[in-house]
Amino acid sequence: MKIYALIPIKHNSERVPGKNYRDFNGKPLFYWIINTLLNSTYIDKIIIDTDSPTIKELVPKHFSDTMDRIIIYDRPKHLHGGHIATNDLFVNVIQDLSLDADYYFQTHTTNPLLKTSSVNDAIETFLSKINDGYETLFSVKTHHTRFYNSNGEDMNHNRFHLIPTQDLDPIYEENSCMYVFSKDTLMKYNARIGNKAYLYKMNDIESTDIDWPEDFKIAESLHKYK
Repeated sequence: MKIYALIPIKHNSERVPGKNYRDFNGKPLFYWIINTLLNSTYIDKIIIDTDSPTIKELVPKHFSDTMDRIIIYDRPKHLHGGHIATNDLFVNVIQDLSLDADYYFQTHTTNPLLKTSSVNDAIETFLSKINDGYETLFSVKTHHTRFYNSNGEDMNHNRFHLIPTQDLDPIYEENSCMYVFSKDTLMKYNARIGNKAYLYKMNDIESTDIDWPEDFKIAESLHKYK
């Protein structure tokens, strides 16, 4: 059983410039997720798909002792830019490098609070669910909150018959932390989430994702007490 981790890392970030290699509690942001994956029981290799000269320079400096487990893939120019679908990156890198893993674990540099224990547990959970027909796994946050659509209509509750929020049917939010899939399902759907996907529930703190400048500050503060 071979499991490879895929980490797409772009050089330019529109909302938080240079965030992927910006200092985060004494290390570049990318350092934390790579270190988390290197400590996993299940991850055999880490493939970093990047268009960043900074990433290509700094990763070997920070992980000189473990570069035998890390592949830095130079993303082709036709796949540069924020308009490129992430799924297209995975299809390309798997095919171009002729990767032969049984399963792929995908995450982002912007999940610095993700724990190795969660990575291991998510993979173990997925492997235990394969015989139940699950094709993929992805992580989510659980919401017990009253939601409304863009027309102001009730989505998961009745405003005229309120019940305690903890008793509402939960709504799950894809938190972009963890995905597990095979090459076959990726090619079948051109997507990392298959038709029958297992929802792996995570707590809000570990789910912290960096999209905006304030997210960076919040994540850095939480990480100090991880």
